[in-house]
Amino acid sequence: MENKNKSTNVRQWVLNMLIASIPIIGYLMLVKWSTSNDNPDKKNWAIATLIFLHIWLFLFVILMFAMWPLINNFLG
Repeated sequence: MENKNKSTNVRQWVLNMLIASIPIIGYLMLVKWSTSNDNPDKKNWAIATLIFLHIWLFLFVILMFAMWPLINNFLG
């Protein structure tokens, strides 16, 4: 049997991470990569990155709600 999946080299991973770090475009590309069937390694990486992104966003929102009275008191 022939393996049709080509492995991703370091340059492609660095480029993927660079694109993913761009604020809005990176999120949209992660969604695109997580739903594509081209490269299973890139798909799994994009899904894992989106999961971590949403976990950090959730924790940030919880922290902001918890700290809002302190921030509001400090600002005036």
